[in-house]
Amino acid sequence: MNHSVIIPEFIPYEKIRNFIPEVVKIQKGDNVKWINVSKDFHNLYFFGLVEDFSKIEIVEQLQISPGESKESTFNYDFPQIDYICKEHTMNDLIEHNSISIFVQKYSDMSNTERLKCLSKRYNIRHQYLLRLLDGRE
Repeated sequence: MNHSVIIPEFIPYEKIRNFIPEVVKIQKGDNVKWINVSKDFHNLYFFGLVEDFSKIEIVEQLQISPGESKESTFNYDFPQIDYICKEHTMNDLIEHNSISIFVQKYSDMSNTERLKCLSKRYNIRHQYLLRLLDGRE
């Protein structure tokens, strides 16, 4: 499956900048295309995060010029890959975005399975919620 991410023209003096969408939910092996509609050059670094966050590995790098599009296939075993723009991480300015990689098709997952996957990403303490979803409370 193909996904797209827009790199918008940012307003000057914004402290936090996110691409659209900020989080891309994909399956392993899906393609993601970045479309740079801004007037800035972007140098994206992708970091694979091990589940306990004890290790971070740079898995990919993309350089995207103004008006350019680049595509990448994510065939990694990481449940989450975060990425930043190296060009825009100084002077309190941060461009940070994320890719959540699911091993099965998101639309085929139950709410409980989705919650288990996303709880790792958002650090949700899900035991109470799982009991509610399972009808145990």
